Amino acid sequence: ARLGSSYSNTYQEATLTRKTNISDLYKMYDRHGEDYRFFATLSYDKAFGMYSHIEAMAGYESYYGMSNYVSASGSGSSVSDPQSISMTSANSRTGGGVFDANGRSLSQFARVNYDYKDRYLLTLNVRRDGSSKFGPTHRFGIFPSASVGWKLSDEPFFRALGAEWVSLVKPRISYGVLGNTDALGAYTWQAAYSSDYGSYSFDGMASGRVSGITM
Repeated sequence: ARLGSSYSNTYQEATLTRKTNISDLYKMYDRHGEDYRFFATLSYDKAFGMYSHIEAMAGYESYYGMSNYVSASGSGSSVSDPQSISMTSANSRTGGGVFDANGRSLSQFARVNYDYKDRYLLTLNVRRDGSSKFGPTHRFGIFPSASVGWKLSDEPFFRALGAEWVSLVKPRISYGVLGNTDALGAYTWQAAYSSDYGSYSFDGMASGRVSGITM
């Protein structure tokens, strides 16, 4: 059996990009992200008689991640080296941000390897993956695969050919179904949501625009 977990926390303090001219644009941003991951596997290895051998493995993995990013900018400061965006002209200030929270995935998987005389091979795999990127009615997907192989080079008739320069000949046929969550956005399944911009009141002024999700 094997257990493990990992955690990462990244934080970048607010940074102000300073310019030398009071008419230049000043930018300030803040970034934060967290990742949690847990996995567990259980293995089995057993020989049956002189010729049969089985290896099996089952596992579980879960993941949660979040990140947020906030930025602001302004110009027309009364001094050449302002320490705060609030020292810039109120009419020039804008705010922006991208927020991606509650990104989750959950997986269960299993694999069985069987060989007879270490010559005839069979492999079976299955995964059940769920993701917050999938819609509520199809939150999980099942992805099976299988393969058969033959160590032709271990057969007596092949060795009788005297092809010592050939170390391994192993034809294999396989079939499987795969999934890819990287190609999906966080809210692709939700037709009522779209990436857009909305007004944001920054320092009392409703002149900023923030990228985000609107209905």
